[in-house]
Amino acid sequence: MLGESPVRQQWLEWRRQNITGDIWPDEVIEWDPEGDSVCWQWHFWDHLIQDVDSTKPNYGVVRDHPERLDINLGSVMGGDWMHCNTVDYNEERDEIVFSSHFLNELYVIDHSTTTEEAAGHTGGRRGKGGDILYRWGNPQNYDRGDSADQRFFVVHGANWIKPGLIGAGNILVFNNGDRPGTGNDYSSIEEIAPPLDSSGNYYIHPDSAFGPDEPAWVYQNTGFYSGHMSGAYRMPNGNT
Repeated sequence: MLGESPVRQQWLEWRRQNITGDIWPDEVIEWDPEGDSVCWQWHFWDHLIQDVDSTKPNYGVVRDHPERLDINLGSVMGGDWMHCNTVDYNEERDEIVFSSHFLNELYVIDHSTTTEEAAGHTGGRRGKGGDILYRWGNPQNYDRGDSADQRFFVVHGANWIKPGLIGAGNILVFNNGDRPGTGNDYSSIEEIAPPLDSSGNYYIHPDSAFGPDEPAWVYQNTGFYSGHMSGAYRMPNGNT
């Protein structure tokens, strides 16, 4: 029965709707091979929000909290909820970017936190603990858009363009383009230039989604399609 699994019971307690089995919230783990131990970790579970039950501590208005992930997003395949892929590190900003196959977004989090701060909402270089600093690709996930605003349809390989290369500091992704229906699938490589304020923080207007409105650069071509996996990187000669 549904209530027999402690994992399922925990999700029900935190007001995940339409749950039929276990759900695995993704996490980022930094491993120290010399010490053979985890030296830093971050968990999506600590940064979830729901708008179903106001008596719960994770309750809130989803559109007012783009730094949190709506616990009731998407469907689940055998426990796999987000299917995050590729973890890339920006040494200059001390931040991590990764993308989600199932939720069709990329996410940036602060690595300058302690593990304890990463579980909360304050601390670190950006002062937001482990909350999402930036996200892009599917603003309907945080009620700042609708299906017409969705840019990613299965996305892989989010990575920062390295210093010294064309577009340095921007984020490259492989947008697989596995769109609903048939006959309209095509892939694209998209370069995202996140909007930063004068202090280097990611800017979002109170009434709109994270920018930019459009990628800084896009590659797509007739017959260019990979429905699953794949990636793209900027080369020293300027090619991608």
